[in-house]
Amino acid sequence: MFCSSDSIISEHPNDVINYQPEFLCKKTPSGMPPHALELKKGVIVMFLRNLNPKKGLCKGTRLTITGFRENMIAAQIVLEFNRGDTVLFPRIDLAPSDVHLPFVL
Repeated sequence: MFCSSDSIISEHPNDVINYQPEFLCKKTPSGMPPHALELKKGVIVMFLRNLNPKKGLCKGTRLTITGFRENMIAAQIVLEFNRGDTVLFPRIDLAPSDVHLPFVL
């Protein structure tokens, strides 16, 4: 199980107090993954966004999960393009591009 961050970045100190980790873990803002991502070895997953099209890591690419580390996932491409290639996915910090968007409850 891979869990998301449970803190916020804000210029206002009151925001850190108002948005406790328990509250943040229950929210899934639009375009962001769920707080807890459960994966198993051997499961086939599919990309929903382009990550590295030159290496075949783009929307619709299917991979088989081959291993886990604390902050990394190992997978093998199962489609024709680059079939059999092993790729490593490090933890990626995600943040909305517009920090002034309202947080919808």
